[in-house]
Amino acid sequence: MHSIDPHRILLIAEGPFDAELIEAALSFRGVEASDTEVCLVAPARRHVQERLARSRAALADLGFYGPAWIGAPNPLLAIDDALHRFPADELLVIEDRERGRFARHREIAVAAAAQFSLPTLDLTADPDGDVIALERTNLLA
Repeated sequence: MHSIDPHRILLIAEGPFDAELIEAALSFRGVEASDTEVCLVAPARRHVQERLARSRAALADLGFYGPAWIGAPNPLLAIDDALHRFPADELLVIEDRERGRFARHREIAVAAAAQFSLPTLDLTADPDGDVIALERTNLLA
């Protein structure tokens, strides 16, 4: 019997997120805990311990258990370092609903897609937190 390699997602937590937000992203991708490994990295900035704990709890609520750590303050360096430890099939960059740094967040996702040549899912919400917007960055742009 052949075992299928799990799909590996490197999740960069730009802000803490709840289970609803991560569930939307993973549902959009059509992945399930049984066939997916998720590695969580929180760039080392303000409130990093809280961000890592809340994000890890949100993943656990959905049945995802995997490595998690604090990365470099620069998200692109955090991704680069993480990819040496966790060879991912795709990147997922998440910003929480309560913050309004959408322009910076989008820049990170676009730069990561270009720099690492991996499919990158950019997950954001509108400023009111009402509508979740999912957008795959264009790797050919």
